[in-house]
Amino acid sequence: MVIRGQETDYSRIIFSDAAAYNFAHTSNAIITDIYEVTIHEFLAEFANSLQEWSGLYGLKHWETNVKDYGAKLKVNSYRAWQIESAIGFHGFVVAKTVSNA
Repeated sequence: MVIRGQETDYSRIIFSDAAAYNFAHTSNAIITDIYEVTIHEFLAEFANSLQEWSGLYGLKHWETNVKDYGAKLKVNSYRAWQIESAIGFHGFVVAKTVSNA
């Protein structure tokens, strides 16, 4: 929604061929930061959750454990991004590419 007389900045970020993603506290979020992290950093932070999510929801390229998952992501040229906002929203995306449309 645009209110007359107010400037609004919009961004459209597109992640292609996503293997995994998770977002928390999405209500009224204004994203302030998207930054790339290594697959190793991503796995170190989310290893316990990934193990659980693989059983509950399934993960693209998951086979048996976090180590094998990381190897599969690297071999298939996946990259990881963390996403944050000033009001508690946070999450990650693992995908092959990102673009600003």
